[in-house]
Amino acid sequence: RIEAKGGGAVTADVYYRRTIWLLIFGLVHGYLLLWVGDILYAYGLMGMFLYPFRNVTPYKLFFAGLVLLIIGSALDIKDYITNSEIQRKASIAQVVIDTGEEPDKEYKKALEAWEVIEKEGKPSEEEIQERIESRHKGYFSIVKSLAPVNAKFQSEFSYRYDVWDILSMMLIGIALFRYSVFKAEKSFRFYWMMVLIGYPVGIGINLYETNLIISNNFEILAFQKAGMTYNIGRFFTAMGHIGLVMIFCKANLLKGLSRRLAAVGKMALTNYIMHTLITGIIFLGFGFSMFGKLERHQLYFIVIGIWILQLILSPLWLKYFKMGPLEWFWRWLIYKQQPELAQHSPMQQDTTESS
Repeated sequence: RIEAKGGGAVTADVYYRRTIWLLIFGLVHGYLLLWVGDILYAYGLMGMFLYPFRNVTPYKLFFAGLVLLIIGSALDIKDYITNSEIQRKASIAQVVIDTGEEPDKEYKKALEAWEVIEKEGKPSEEEIQERIESRHKGYFSIVKSLAPVNAKFQSEFSYRYDVWDILSMMLIGIALFRYSVFKAEKSFRFYWMMVLIGYPVGIGINLYETNLIISNNFEILAFQKAGMTYNIGRFFTAMGHIGLVMIFCKANLLKGLSRRLAAVGKMALTNYIMHTLITGIIFLGFGFSMFGKLERHQLYFIVIGIWILQLILSPLWLKYFKMGPLEWFWRWLIYKQQPELAQHSPMQQDTTESS
């Protein structure tokens, strides 16, 4: 929009302020709000690569996204093959040691490498308890204990996974936007094809991966083997999701729910951080210290509860305000001027228009 108005270099200033501030929000979210699964930093970092692609044709964007996904899958396959070989040699080394002999240097090195992989990927019960207890301590103690985890996620993890995981989907998403897929302008047949191809393939792969992991008792190599098909499964599942949502929008179904979901989406940043604040109070030591105390299925009740809360609060907030509080703050930082927050009442709107 700014370019269309002749903004020139101002366009880049605005865009990069947006991504840099998003990256900073991610640092605060991870290190100070204590969510090591933060996605804002990764979105800000990967978003910095997008600006030069703004005028690339949708076909090339879609193709580039698929290429990145394929490269990511190739790296996952390589990791699985490499670690399988390390595990094989480590097992042989352990047998040799058990017989009272010294394994060859190559096999001894493999055993040491596998022990490191196991320590990171499948900690002992004692280590698990230590991690749980660390979450039950005070705020500053938790900040200190999670800092190394945040540092790893926002450094080596970003460059090993996010380029193939996040940047790929960003490029594909821009292409679909340019093709008007997200505007519900395609035919019902088009969207049903997305659903009927996307879900069977994507969910089928997801079920295969889940069964593989569970049947192998959550072993490290089972996770890595499942990771080889991860990108394929997520791509097709995402296409199914998009098709289904667009069918509901195009058919104008469940209007009340659609409006509430739209309100949650309009306040995405606020709701994302709100989710962290709520779960921080529930699970961490400065709150109710529930970390590690609930079964997997019990966690879904908390998920559903937060969903319901946000589906109620978001449209209520937007009844009186134009955007969420964090969206408002973000725009202020981006455009260097305070945006209007309050919604005009009908009487105020008439007065403004008369003026």
